[in-house]
Amino acid sequence: MAIAFIVFLWGIFKYFIWGAENESEKAEGRKFAMWGIIGFVIIMSVWGIVNIVKDTLVPTTAGSTRPNYPTL
Repeated sequence: MAIAFIVFLWGIFKYFIWGAENESEKAEGRKFAMWGIIGFVIIMSVWGIVNIVKDTLVPTTAGSTRPNYPTL
């Protein structure tokens, strides 16, 4: 997640700051930003699929023997 965020920020930096006057730099920055967004979508999708599979294979029931979380 952090790598996708860094790639996205690098693309935004290259698009707005570094390549403000150069069209090829703007295009490269746009590509980096797009790949960062695609990375976010893929990571979130995989995370959702893993949670769906986990909840399907290991259902939690009301009579679970899992101890309660500690509270203050």
